[in-house]
Amino acid sequence: MKRKIALSAMLVCLLAIGLALVGCDNGTTSVSPINPPYDNIPTLDNYDAIFAGENHTNRENFGVYLKLMKYYYSLGVRNFAEESGYGSTLLLQYYIDTGNEECLEVILRNLKGSAAYTQERYNFYKELYKWNSKLSQKIKLHGFDVEHQVDSGKAAIFQFVLKKYNRIEGIPGITTPGTPQDLVNDFKNNKGRYSSINAEDLKLMEKLIANIEQGNNYYAKQHDDTLRENYMIGNFREILNNTKGRKLFATMGANHASLNGQVDGPSINFTMASVLKNETRIASIVLRQQADPNRWQYIVRINENLKTTPFNSTYTGNWPYSNDGGVSVHSPVITKFVVGITLADSDAGKPEKTVFNKGDHFYYGFRASDSKGDWKKMVHNMKVSGQNYDLSWDFTNDFIGGVNIGTNGGYPLNNSGAYEMTWYILDQAGNKSNVITRTITVN
Repeated sequence: MKRKIALSAMLVCLLAIGLALVGCDNGTTSVSPINPPYDNIPTLDNYDAIFAGENHTNRENFGVYLKLMKYYYSLGVRNFAEESGYGSTLLLQYYIDTGNEECLEVILRNLKGSAAYTQERYNFYKELYKWNSKLSQKIKLHGFDVEHQVDSGKAAIFQFVLKKYNRIEGIPGITTPGTPQDLVNDFKNNKGRYSSINAEDLKLMEKLIANIEQGNNYYAKQHDDTLRENYMIGNFREILNNTKGRKLFATMGANHASLNGQVDGPSINFTMASVLKNETRIASIVLRQQADPNRWQYIVRINENLKTTPFNSTYTGNWPYSNDGGVSVHSPVITKFVVGITLADSDAGKPEKTVFNKGDHFYYGFRASDSKGDWKKMVHNMKVSGQNYDLSWDFTNDFIGGVNIGTNGGYPLNNSGAYEMTWYILDQAGNKSNVITRTITVN
């Protein structure tokens, strides 16, 4: 009789342990589930990934995200993904693991000129660090976007790879001036330069540079949203593969989280969520005022009139580089370029104008960003009828972050024929931006 009672007690204990582990992800330790922070949000019972979509300019996003992250952590999620580049995410992981304040300052400074450069994001990262520092099982961050912040990508290459080795001369954009594409080409074509790096670190550097190349291609094709979406889908598939079936919570722009492929704005007919839902079980939550169940099954209602507050970086440090290392810590990046129309026309969907009549005035406009901002010259070269012309001009002020610049009326096209043109920015240290090329026809 005593044996039966003891056996029954053991079974009860095992059952209790089993119930405590229900809903926990593989490879995680159990914690007590907390109450859902919002009504009618999905659990993990029927889903492998939770996508949360936002309008990037809303002030309430990060408060919602922190609550959702803590809730899904309590259900067993340890892997969290965000719409950022691979190098940028490695830096953020380093910050939330160490609390290195210079790293955080670099992350935000490199976002200047983008919708992500906000006080709310800075505060969110600080809270993320505080929360993660108290967890017995830390969170793992994953980035699935192209690398928009090239300086962050280069900082990650230096911090997590090059810093371990004697200085390697001639690396474009890092130990010698060069464009992001120069860096990509050099890594592919000059294997001997990187022969001192071990196989594991070389694999990491290859992934970081491949993500920079994705960003290069996206901007070279004038914000090709179809190309970018495909890159993001491929990057997210890699995350799914690397996490080996563990549950994920991911934050992104609302378009990427649309389950039926319908988007606001860009004319593409598929999204991350609409493709990946056929490969893994996705629940999609949108942060908006009005529900749209055809695109997102769930909603957290927010006030869409509350806009983010721009961040104001005053950081002038050189992290992660040594001050005497002679390492390039930033470079200008031309993020948008249009000819024959204004930036406003382009933003409204009007195509560039590349065919003109003799006597017409030619003008161009561009957006560019730089985490430091000591630009020296806009180099503008033109070749027509076998003659080369230098139409370069100097910047008169320091430009930090994103700026819109046009030619204020342009210049007359006095000769018929094909005009081959190139543009790029040089800064005071000789760092060179990506090169823009256009050919126009003058009748």
